Amino acid sequence: MDPNDGSTKSARDIIDVSAAESLGTACTRVEERIQAALGEQEKGASIEFESCLDVPKGGVLCALPALLSNGLLNDIEHHLGKLTGYYQTFHILLLLAFMGLCRIKNAEQLQTT
Repeated sequence: MDPNDGSTKSARDIIDVSAAESLGTACTRVEERIQAALGEQEKGASIEFESCLDVPKGGVLCALPALLSNGLLNDIEHHLGKLTGYYQTFHILLLLAFMGLCRIKNAEQLQTT
């Protein structure tokens, strides 16, 4: 594997720190965030995967196909309601599912993992 094919955790930390200077920790994609804040973005943020060489606790990503095939996101807006803004209902539900798989008990612990 070519080392230029993905980022490392150290490189991502540098990007997150520079983003924190303007909007907050790890806040990138400023244009989309501003559009969502102004109510101009109906579909929420698009999900973008990037190539990475090291992902802490990345093994939980292997559970994503199983969660989806078992219906994790089926009719979620019907049952949980629809969120508008940068994050949609499925973003929040996936975050909670990954928190459970990583045994993260509250949102404050996300800052240290």
